[in-house]
Amino acid sequence: MVKKGMELLNTDKLEVCWPMIDFLTPWIAANQKQLEVKPEALQIMVQMLEVVIRRVAYPEWCEVDVEPDDSQAEYNSVRELLKIVYINLTLIKPLHEHLLTRVAQEIDSVNLQQISVKKAEVSIFLVHELFKCIPLHARQRQTGNGPYVMLVTKLLNVDFLAYDNHLTTTEYFECIVQYSGFFKDDEQFFATVIQKFFSPQGIVNPRKAVASNATYEFMKLTDKFKFCSSFNQHYEVILDNAVKVIQACANGQISEESLGHEEVRYLYGILSVITADN
Repeated sequence: MVKKGMELLNTDKLEVCWPMIDFLTPWIAANQKQLEVKPEALQIMVQMLEVVIRRVAYPEWCEVDVEPDDSQAEYNSVRELLKIVYINLTLIKPLHEHLLTRVAQEIDSVNLQQISVKKAEVSIFLVHELFKCIPLHARQRQTGNGPYVMLVTKLLNVDFLAYDNHLTTTEYFECIVQYSGFFKDDEQFFATVIQKFFSPQGIVNPRKAVASNATYEFMKLTDKFKFCSSFNQHYEVILDNAVKVIQACANGQISEESLGHEEVRYLYGILSVITADN
């Protein structure tokens, strides 16, 4: 019965997909506390993971930059349910190693010249949601060779910002801040992400949805590592960039439609953290 449900999950028909998710979720949850899972059940989960990875990619007919119509709103609801299935799968211990390998493969498959932004977003989505399954006590104990560090390093090595699309950019910055605790002693990590945040695809992006998100996430990053020496040594670069952006807002070079009063407040919050620490 479960196998049949998994097969029905692999459909474009939302009216079929929705009840199948409701049916399969309790079965997955029942296996989360098991240290061992029967081979046939594990195989179903492996296949289910493939279905989820395929189905969370926004369909080509979805216009993610506009107000969703009824069909897209329905798909967004199904995507949220697929997200729950994925998170539940991340908590299956016997599946975890395979899942991490599969996510790494998805990142490696991204080719900016050949893959659409909707398909590329899937790899960021998988890493972003994976964070929710990491126990709190383990979130800052990863070594440089840990699997989560490896996944985020792979993300950083792909120029997702080149898509210049809010679908990938906002989730990408959120992902960086989520996993930043794993890199608290990595000076190069901070140098790289500071450059990305203050790039034309980040804080100074002409689209408010992107610029606002990037500014807010960088403010969170600054506050999170205000007492971290590997971050503090970049304060001069941060100060210089933040002041330039504030000045550009003041003289009209950056429109309020991109960075409004709220975003400028975030920038002053970043400056207050830096100046207070120095």
